[in-house]
Amino acid sequence: MSSVDPLASAPPVPAPRPRIRVWEVALVCALVAAVYLPRLGSYSLWDPWEGHYAEVARRMREEHDWLRMRWQTETFYSKPPLTFWLMAGGMKLFGVGEDGGYSGELATSPRTEWALRLPFALFGIAAIAALWFLLARLTSRRVAWLAATVLATTPYYFFISSQAITDIPATALLVGTLVLFALAIQDDSYRPLAPRRYALYAFLVMFLAVVLAQLGAFVAYLGDSRLVVGS
Repeated sequence: MSSVDPLASAPPVPAPRPRIRVWEVALVCALVAAVYLPRLGSYSLWDPWEGHYAEVARRMREEHDWLRMRWQTETFYSKPPLTFWLMAGGMKLFGVGEDGGYSGELATSPRTEWALRLPFALFGIAAIAALWFLLARLTSRRVAWLAATVLATTPYYFFISSQAITDIPATALLVGTLVLFALAIQDDSYRPLAPRRYALYAFLVMFLAVVLAQLGAFVAYLGDSRLVVGS
């Protein structure tokens, strides 16, 4: 009979990951918000693109059309619509630009800067909280706090998070994607859910509904026009 202990050759059991509580993530968000939000509306739309994008969002409010993006007499194709949905949503929340607003409202109303910038600042805060959660889960809370502090106090990240431009939503969504990917491949304490066929069918139905709705709106918008590819 073999005297080898079968337990000796078994792979090591990974140490349990620390449990992250909701209040800890909320504390991170609150501390970063205390730095990012207080003076968000204290300065005008100094970046040229803030005013440029704000006009596209104002046109959405004026025409009550959240699909077609317009700049003066032209259709605006330069950026995807999330930026303008965020700005127009902020304007609606703060009561700015109702039906297009009155003459000079965006230049004189004290709520304009808050309405336009708040959604972007929240994206910046969310990215820091996601980074903190990842590092606290996979390494330690000490590392997580250090990394979050470094990112939150990085001048470029701070100033871009305080502007209504496209960079921070794209950055925050990228950070969120990387966080979920890292958790999926590194965190062994989570067990995969049992496959359910109805879940797959529900996902396909929602995916097709969203895609087909966008295609339908796009085709209706084009009408008789034709897209020219190349020169």
